[in-house]
Amino acid sequence: MSQLDAKKQMIDGVEYEVRMLSATRGTKLLVKLGRMLGPAFAELARGEGGIDREIDGALFAGTVSALFASADPDEVDAILKELAEVTLADGKGLRPIYDIHFAGKIGRLMKWAGFALQVQYEDFFGALVGVLAEAGLASAMGSLSPKASTGASGA
Repeated sequence: MSQLDAKKQMIDGVEYEVRMLSATRGTKLLVKLGRMLGPAFAELARGEGGIDREIDGALFAGTVSALFASADPDEVDAILKELAEVTLADGKGLRPIYDIHFAGKIGRLMKWAGFALQVQYEDFFGALVGVLAEAGLASAMGSLSPKASTGASGA
């Protein structure tokens, strides 16, 4: 997929079209996400059964607590706005209307953010699962395997 290619997906009645970040911006964003999400993944992997174990209320609460403890609000805002810079919402640039567009719609914002991150990093996580499979560790990371996009590609 070239930077000009995009993936589209309907979310809550809005068509989002996400283009690729440049390699430099995408790499920097991945590092920021890793710093933020690392403690939450560590919490998930802790204990008997690691990532493959059943998620109960205590594990979920611990993981969410670890995520929020390591997340800087300004950093999260910067990440989301960077993704908004490469997104169209119903054909209009999302960045200029970001705050108004998602006001009172945090659920929609999270769905869009998940889609935008999938567009940016699905090949990375696919490659990571492949490397882990070769090392015999794929079951621990199977949940990170990207799902096929339901969106259509466009220019």
